[in-house]
Amino acid sequence: MRKIISFLIAIILISTTIIALVGCGDSRKEIKIGYWINNSNEKTNNKYIFDEFEKKFPEYKVTPVSISYDTLYEEVNRMYVGNTLPDVIWMREDYLPSFAEKGIVENLKAYIENDETFDESLYFENALNFCKYNDNLYALPRDIGVQVIAFNKDLMGDTPLPSNDWTWSDLLELSQTLTKKEDDKITQYGFGWTDWKSLVYSNDGELFSDNGQTAQLNKEETVEALQLYSDLANKYGVMPTAEASQGLGNAFTGKKAAFAVVGPWDFAKLKKSNINYDIRSFPKGSSEKAGKMRLSGLQIGISSKSEQKEMAYELVKFLCYNEDAQKLQGEYSIAMPSIKSVAKSDIYVKSIYAPPSIEMYFDALENTFIEPHFEGEIEALSEMNDWLYKIYNNVDNNIVTAESIKNSMNSAIQTILDKY
Repeated sequence: MRKIISFLIAIILISTTIIALVGCGDSRKEIKIGYWINNSNEKTNNKYIFDEFEKKFPEYKVTPVSISYDTLYEEVNRMYVGNTLPDVIWMREDYLPSFAEKGIVENLKAYIENDETFDESLYFENALNFCKYNDNLYALPRDIGVQVIAFNKDLMGDTPLPSNDWTWSDLLELSQTLTKKEDDKITQYGFGWTDWKSLVYSNDGELFSDNGQTAQLNKEETVEALQLYSDLANKYGVMPTAEASQGLGNAFTGKKAAFAVVGPWDFAKLKKSNINYDIRSFPKGSSEKAGKMRLSGLQIGISSKSEQKEMAYELVKFLCYNEDAQKLQGEYSIAMPSIKSVAKSDIYVKSIYAPPSIEMYFDALENTFIEPHFEGEIEALSEMNDWLYKIYNNVDNNIVTAESIKNSMNSAIQTILDKY
């Protein structure tokens, strides 16, 4: 009898526990954020920030929704049509015009105007302009950045880093000095990778003018930059060719190149790869033409179909404006905070991930511009990549020059622009 009673008591206790657990389910409201994550460290570090938001707003929980960086445009459009778009979205700057035109993201103008606590002057210069389209603000910048050159000091050996006002000629000479061979096989590249757009802008070139209405790909400075992009790999052999890149991966992070183009979003990754590095500004173009570098970063906006837009704004503001969140971002060096006082504080400047010459980075930020983005840009750049393929890749033992195709290339891009 005692065994039966004990058994019944056990059943009652188990049932009570189950009921209690069910009754203690998470009753918080869910707010979803669509983002891309490059590695597990980023996922963990962003969660620290999301946890802080939940402390500030305990009635809410943040639910991340993974969206691929490479297929962001297609995924966001598909989610928008299917009414599954998260409340808050990380955005790529080149897609902002399309998302704004289609009404996928909210215009934040009214939110900012009604927010008496919001102080635009706290941001770096141009940070908010970076998030505008047709003079309307569609996002806030969580982080901003500009490309610089990172040097592996161990691979540099006794070769000194260049001055901060170096030129393309200096870059080529240094690349040749640091490229090493064994039996005609390259064992170390001088230059690991560059961005063709950055070469164009550093040479005072441009791709489009008149707010995306006119192609400028046959402009002298632009053609010169595109040719250098090819020549570094195919003529001088100081940067991996397209063929070599296939099996090489990232030559710089793989410690197979002495220097390469990076952004502040790469600083933590370089340190975690045990690369002893420092930085310099991007070199000036041919004949020391005074080009500027485009401002980049992460824009975060609100879905126009969110059913809790006020709280979505609070999350966007927290991530992109709140000092505590920006400090956490700086501490974990996810990317450089867009709030000036936080970025220039010891939390970021003296972070274990920051390069020794971090002050040079702030100097580089003084020479930036907002790259124009417009409807039709995605299609135009897709076509542009096809032309770049001919300039950079060896196709049937032939690599064409930028000069020889500049007019036909410009005409092809102009045809696309005219559609819009």
